[in-house]
Amino acid sequence: MKFSATLLLCAGTFASAAAIGPLLRRDNQTQIINGFEITDFFNDGEEFLYIKDLTNSSSLGDNNDLNSRDILGAWESSDTAAVSPADFDYLERQAKLANIAYCGGSSLLTIPFSCAYQCKEFPNMTLVTTWGDSDTVSPLVAGYLSIDHNAKEIVVGFRGSHTLKDWIVDLIVIREAVDTAYPGCDDCRVHMGFYDSYQATLAEFETDLKTLAAENPGYRLNVVGHSLGGAVALLAATEFKRQGYNTYLTTFGQPVVGNTAFAKHVNNHWFGSETPNTLEGNSSRQYYRVTHDSDIVPRVPFWPGYTPNAGEVYIDVPQIGPVVSDLQFCDGEINYQCVYGNSLLSLISLTAHHNYFVYIGGDC
Repeated sequence: MKFSATLLLCAGTFASAAAIGPLLRRDNQTQIINGFEITDFFNDGEEFLYIKDLTNSSSLGDNNDLNSRDILGAWESSDTAAVSPADFDYLERQAKLANIAYCGGSSLLTIPFSCAYQCKEFPNMTLVTTWGDSDTVSPLVAGYLSIDHNAKEIVVGFRGSHTLKDWIVDLIVIREAVDTAYPGCDDCRVHMGFYDSYQATLAEFETDLKTLAAENPGYRLNVVGHSLGGAVALLAATEFKRQGYNTYLTTFGQPVVGNTAFAKHVNNHWFGSETPNTLEGNSSRQYYRVTHDSDIVPRVPFWPGYTPNAGEVYIDVPQIGPVVSDLQFCDGEINYQCVYGNSLLSLISLTAHHNYFVYIGGDC
């Protein structure tokens, strides 16, 4: 088995490896954690993080070598299809709702539905509750619960991590085994940290959600999340759907949550098949997993045991403001025309992880 022995993470804006120039090592900034050598570099005031897996003796192959590593039981494809303008508009709206979650748990998101920037685009939305805090050290993921009576929609939004670099480093070097049992699926296993965050966060709003749903029968439940919030959104929305809610889910930069059995469970739960056709979007489709060029997070954890689920929509540019032709539906759990077509040895921008239609994680 071959997979990447090194990663270079950029804490600033996206740049190609050729454009970076020489990287200077910071003095006394190399450490070894759980078999990974982590070194800080800088260039022109921009910080980069070099991560080398000391337990992996495989050579640093080319892009094809890296992509040919086996993810046991994963459904691979190279089929893609164009996204319609209506699909684009829907996903752009979802991205803005996901961005608002970054104001959750603070005075930046207030009743009736007010925040610095994006809330004004949802004039009929009413805030019900918000939870979490950007300074918390608990597994709680901040977010909000709101309702739009005109659209007959209840919205749950989950925020990602404000300390993205630290979160990605922790995710990589801790190498959490995919060993937490998932209820209702005997062979399913999920990442313990994601599951703990889901359980801690659910307790913050579940009672309010049940009350809203009971008072507003027929309303759809719209769940959105970015990054870590995308993992929590997947776990929460899958449970809501199982309970009978008319649930819609959109994630942006969602990491890999569980093993192959869990991926098949998600596929079947949301699309009605372990190997569904996900090459179209329509009013009946309820789950979109949005990824994009230069975002490493949809591929981590990338060690054996984890398998991504189906439903990918790929944005083929690293910056904000894509156009319809930049998006494509991706068949399979792993599609080499989509996010798995990028080499893990590429220069990865942490900023690019936020660039989904709007800058998710900036001013909400």
